Amino acid sequence: MKKTKKMKKTKEAKEVVKETKEVKGPFSKYKRQCVDKCAIVRMEESYSRVALEYGSDEYKQKVINAIEQVKKEFPDTTPYVVEKKFDDKNGDFSVEFEHEYENRDVGEFIERLVEILGIGKCE
Repeated sequence: MKKTKKMKKTKEAKEVVKETKEVKGPFSKYKRQCVDKCAIVRMEESYSRVALEYGSDEYKQKVINAIEQVKKEFPDTTPYVVEKKFDDKNGDFSVEFEHEYENRDVGEFIERLVEILGIGKCE
């Protein structure tokens, strides 16, 4: 795997490289693949999405539980949740919002979801 120019030679960057592996999926356009502990957030004028990849059944269950917990904490914000499987163990969850809600509510929902999963940085 090639390191991108943005990756610094830090302990954190080395850990990211260790945790990543190549899988086919919607993130293939990025230089590195994220598996577990990675979120890709896209926000537009009337649409927001956070994609969470998983590479194990354990992390998949952690993502499911986190989504359910945050849905309970934000009962007025209901996202569309779509799971895409790449193979037996790898896949992703896409948590999508159409902005019938306030952008602030959606942002808080995504921030809380990322916090519960212990994700320190999003792409």
